[in-house]
Amino acid sequence: MANADKIEMEILPMAMIKALAKIGGVVQVNFSCSFLSQAAANSSPFTNPTLRAKIDAALKDFKGTAEERRAKTRQIRDQLGIKRERATLADAVAHIDHIVQIAGIDAVGIGGDYDGVDCTPDGLEDVSKMPNLTRALLEKGYSAGDIKKIYSDNVLRAMREAEKRAGR
Repeated sequence: MANADKIEMEILPMAMIKALAKIGGVVQVNFSCSFLSQAAANSSPFTNPTLRAKIDAALKDFKGTAEERRAKTRQIRDQLGIKRERATLADAVAHIDHIVQIAGIDAVGIGGDYDGVDCTPDGLEDVSKMPNLTRALLEKGYSAGDIKKIYSDNVLRAMREAEKRAGR
C-alpha cells in the first residue's frame, strides 16, 4: 500500500473467546470493514495510525460539516494513493465460523453496528442485506436453528442470565 504502514489487525484472542463462552457470553461480530479484513484495516484511518496522523494533519484547520469532512478525507486518501478497501460477506462469514470453531454455536452473535461504522462489507451494506448473510450461512451448512441463535437467541439468553444474576 502506498504511503501507509501495514498494520496487523488485533483479533480477539482464542483464550478470551473460550473464556467468554465458558461463562455463557457471546462474541458479537461487528460489520466494520476494518474488523473483518486486514486490507480494510490497512486502508482505514480508524485502524491505521500512520494514515490517521496524515489525515489529521491535513484536516487540522478544517471547519466543514461531517459530510464535507468525509469527502475531504476521501480526497486526502486519493492524494496519498490509498484505495479504501472493503470487507466482504465472505469475511463476515469467516469470522462467524472462526468463533463457532473455537467456542461453539452458542458463543456467537451479530453486532452489526450499522449506525456507527463508516464501511460495511460488500453484500452487507445495510440491514436489508441480512438475507445475504442468511443464505451464505445456510450454504456453509448452518441450520435454521443455528442462524436463529446467531441472530438473536444467544444474546437474549446471555441478557436473561445477566438480569437473573443482577437480581440476586
